[in-house]
Amino acid sequence: MMLGVCMVGFGQGSLFPIITLRALDRVHSHQADRAVALTSSFTFLGQFISPLILDGVGKIANSTAIRFQYGALAVSVFIVVLISTVYLFPVKGSVGSIGLVSKASTISAVWDRSRRILVPKKIRILFH
Repeated sequence: MMLGVCMVGFGQGSLFPIITLRALDRVHSHQADRAVALTSSFTFLGQFISPLILDGVGKIANSTAIRFQYGALAVSVFIVVLISTVYLFPVKGSVGSIGLVSKASTISAVWDRSRRILVPKKIRILFH
C-alpha cells in the first residue's frame, strides 16, 4: 500500500509541472496566468470526479470491489494511451489510400504533423 501511495505521489509530482509547462508553451505570455489556472483547475476537478465515476462504473457492473474499479480505470487509460500514441506518432513514411470510384481511383495522402491534417500527395483517377 505504501508503495502505491509513493508511486501516485511521484507520478503527480512529475507530471503536474510537465503539464503546466506544456500549457505555457502553447499560449502567449499575457495568457500564462489563465493557462496555469485552467491546468490546475482541471487537474483538481479530475481528482474530485474520478471517485464518482469509478463508483458509477462499479455500480453499473454490479461490482463494488475497488480492485475492479481500478482495473477498469487501467484498461481505459491503456486504450486512451494507445489511441493517442497512434494519433500523435504515426509511422514515418506511411501513406493512407482511400479508394473512390473504382480500384484505379486513389488519393494518397501523408500526415502533416505541424498542421495535424492529411495532405494530398498524389491523386490518380483512371476511368475504364
